Amino acid sequence: MNRTPLCAVFYYIHPSALPLSADRQKTLTRQMLGHAFSAFFKIPLQEELIKREPCKKPRYDGAPGCYFNITHCAAAAAVAVARVPAGIDTEAPRPVQYRTAQKCCSPEELQYVSPSAGHLPNRTRELTKEETGRFIALWTLKESYVKMTGDGMRIPFKTVAFDLSAFQKTGPDILQWGRPGQYQSCLFTPGSITIALTLKHPGPLCASEVLWHPYVLCPESSN
Repeated sequence: MNRTPLCAVFYYIHPSALPLSADRQKTLTRQMLGHAFSAFFKIPLQEELIKREPCKKPRYDGAPGCYFNITHCAAAAAVAVARVPAGIDTEAPRPVQYRTAQKCCSPEELQYVSPSAGHLPNRTRELTKEETGRFIALWTLKESYVKMTGDGMRIPFKTVAFDLSAFQKTGPDILQWGRPGQYQSCLFTPGSITIALTLKHPGPLCASEVLWHPYVLCPESSN
């Protein structure tokens, strides 16, 4: 079933081993946001009309029904534009200690991340590559959810729980799950990068309602 797109995500993965600087990340997401507004909403972005809610969540006052969210890290950047409130987060692989997972995950999530940890785990040990991948998937989903709601880090991440076994594949490297009547979440893993998206939508979503577009830099802008 094909439906009118509800959201589009434009993402960029840095090809160099050198990380993107913080200033470059911010400049890149501004460029991507302007492109996304033109491509999806068919209107030019007016940056002076970007305001912030009391919770610091950005909003666009230029037109009704134009929602957006941005994310960036040293290896990637992504922009979501949508007709409903949206939150997006991206992460590259990074070292994670077991105690970080303990702090952020529900008991069920912690068991999913590290099923062999036992009752007295070494809290300071680094997660294995497989464990880290599972943790980052959960972390980005949690981040995308609290960015969608505007709650940010004000709520304990343990209370924002996801069951990745319930996610269904809807496309290459794309998984999707939703809480009926409340929100829908997508998890996209292009290569080593993880991107999570959450939309305030009763669902269910079909694949045609969320579009994923790689963002290509002009040669002179790629450094």
